[in-house]
Amino acid sequence: MGGGTSRGSTLLLGADVGGTHARLRLHLLDPRSGEAGEELLRREGPGANPGSAAPGALEALLDLVAAALVEGAALLAGVSRAEGAGPAARAVVVLGIAGAGPARHGRVERAVREGLGQRLTARSSPPCDQDLLDPADVHVVDDMVTAFAAGGTGGDGLLLLAGTGAAAVRFAGHRPVERSDGMGWLLGDAGSAVWIGREVLRAAAADLDRRGPSTSLSAAVLGELGLPAPGEPGTGDVRQAMIAAVDPLAPAAWGRFAPLTSEAAAAGDVVAARILDGAAEALLGTLDAVRDTGAGVGGTVVMTGSVLERSGTVRAGVRAGLEMRGLRTVRGAEPVHGALRLAAEHAARSAGPAR
Repeated sequence: MGGGTSRGSTLLLGADVGGTHARLRLHLLDPRSGEAGEELLRREGPGANPGSAAPGALEALLDLVAAALVEGAALLAGVSRAEGAGPAARAVVVLGIAGAGPARHGRVERAVREGLGQRLTARSSPPCDQDLLDPADVHVVDDMVTAFAAGGTGGDGLLLLAGTGAAAVRFAGHRPVERSDGMGWLLGDAGSAVWIGREVLRAAAADLDRRGPSTSLSAAVLGELGLPAPGEPGTGDVRQAMIAAVDPLAPAAWGRFAPLTSEAAAAGDVVAARILDGAAEALLGTLDAVRDTGAGVGGTVVMTGSVLERSGTVRAGVRAGLEMRGLRTVRGAEPVHGALRLAAEHAARSAGPAR
């Protein structure tokens, strides 16, 4: 990567990378509007949270990004040849990666820039040469920044994110000025899918161990793990089988048990309902930590993430709490669109007659 490039079209690559899933979009920059224009391709892959994903996750993400850039450059080169124009001059990349906040940002961004450079060098052949992507055009932010950018609030407001992880951020002029949680599965992420999943596993274990109340979550967890119900002939101690099945799971994978709570709660399971209510209360507490109450009680909250999108109970509990606080809610677009918006802004700031 690196070196001067000629003028031409600009590719914008944006990605929303959570703990379990990644969404990637590649667009052309519209020179008239300065925003993301025609979509060239979209890809999906595994997540790559540096604090909770399985080993090799970041490498798999970089393979996905590099392949998309190569394919996009090839598509554009084919059009350019047909129209007698030159190839793409540059690409601008913004990856919103869960877990890539201030504590890990420098390390993750260096790894991304170096890894993409190595992959594109290995693939370098027309139409994807080493000048397609300059390291300075590769930007890593945490997924909260891209999620807020997708909300279109004008740059000021609050973000409440509850996906694999969970956090709240107060933004001013598109910049995060106050943040709470997003501290990972060990230290926080209260109300997240991983947090809910962990509570589900603990509730099932306590039930099976006769330390806690009976709950239908126990049978649901055993079924999800592919284990037989207690008491079936030849099953042995199902608690030990559960330990063996859960031990190899990366923390990000605990979120797969979170959806079990919705069905159980709807059927009247008190334990499941208590977990969901606790998630909503935890998320509201996280948001309270970043609210600037001295500036007034109003404001706009961008709500995003799989928990707030898929769990009606958690979403309703959070909305009720926000209404009591005098806050207006906005449902954000897919965070990947926020990444594309940021990529377009970076492209505009760094545009010049030559690089």
